Amino acid sequence: MLRLNVIHASALGLGAGALAALAFPAALLRGLGVPDHSIAVLGVIRLSGVVLLALAAVLWSARSWLLSPLGASTLRTLAVIYGVGAVMLLAQQMTAGRVMESTIPIVYMSLLAFEYAGSARRYSKRWFGAV
Repeated sequence: MLRLNVIHASALGLGAGALAALAFPAALLRGLGVPDHSIAVLGVIRLSGVVLLALAAVLWSARSWLLSPLGASTLRTLAVIYGVGAVMLLAQQMTAGRVMESTIPIVYMSLLAFEYAGSARRYSKRWFGAV
């Protein structure tokens, strides 16, 4: 049985975002409050999807290292990145007047930020407790 943790959830979320950007870039932009877009913007969104897919693959392959005492600083960095991302998405959606349409991504990013921070704290204590 596969036991999911914050790394798995993050990699799966990045993969889902990547697939959405690659397959449905126009719908993704409409959901973010950008109804009028050019072909070039769709290309940039698809390129972002490729980058997200690469990040998901790297994160998935590094999961055992990240969930060790040596990965605690990286987990803290990921917590900050997801927290800032959630705040930025919330601010952007509030400006567009579409907060309710983006509740799931905002909550997802916020939960990942808290989970990464908690994991970093747990692994930091293990590391410093063993010294």
